[in-house]
Amino acid sequence: MAYGAEVVVRSNRASVMPALLARLPYGSHLLAGEDTLHSKCVFSVVYSGNGDGSSVLNRNGRRVALCRNEEQLLDVFESQAALRVAKLATECIFVHCGVVGWEGRAILLPGSSCCGKTTLVKCFLEAGATYYSDEFALLDSEGKVHPYPRPLQIRRQPGSLKQTSVTVEELGAVGGIGREPIQPALMLCCHYREGGRWRPKELSPSVAALELLHLSFTAYWSMEAAFRATSQSASRLSAWRGTRGEAHEVVEWALRQLETGV
Repeated sequence: MAYGAEVVVRSNRASVMPALLARLPYGSHLLAGEDTLHSKCVFSVVYSGNGDGSSVLNRNGRRVALCRNEEQLLDVFESQAALRVAKLATECIFVHCGVVGWEGRAILLPGSSCCGKTTLVKCFLEAGATYYSDEFALLDSEGKVHPYPRPLQIRRQPGSLKQTSVTVEELGAVGGIGREPIQPALMLCCHYREGGRWRPKELSPSVAALELLHLSFTAYWSMEAAFRATSQSASRLSAWRGTRGEAHEVVEWALRQLETGV
């Protein structure tokens, strides 16, 4: 169970269960002996009988992936479990967004995969920011941002889909990990372009809310809850959109904005 979303995990090989459970999303806790008959999300891992280590990952009876080895299985399962929790959560709204904290205020970095969120998050951390997430902003009904501090997923090669998990401690970030919900203060909608310059334009609160709503997962089942949470967050922050080049230029600009009273 995580954020009100129940995920059931089964396998015909008991030895893999501890590794699977360790890959469940941040904030998950086990429910022993619960009735899973009506669960909305059931993952099952079925190993082949030929001993080659291959397996099939199913979700609700449908095949998600054919995995050659355990490493591939765990990576695919981790990604799929996180997405299902994001879509089924009832305690908060998941938005595809990097988040860092600065002096008790949240900086939101919305965007889909491969748009440079993690690069920006990493650069903010190197400047002393507190880590909240490189993947999801968790918004409550008051618009506050809750931590989702999974290890950063860093692509070592530009354009590569292969990611490496790196902890905040391994980065040497001095700001640490956020533990408490904080109010959003700044939202930066960035599009990377080689050689680009950061010359952003300010967005109205309504446009900022639509940006967050567009990237929210919980809107799939509860548009009202998603609209309320994203609107609350957008009403409290200063939102900007623009094309960026080097990440450090955006970080320096953002911290100046906060220092001048955003």
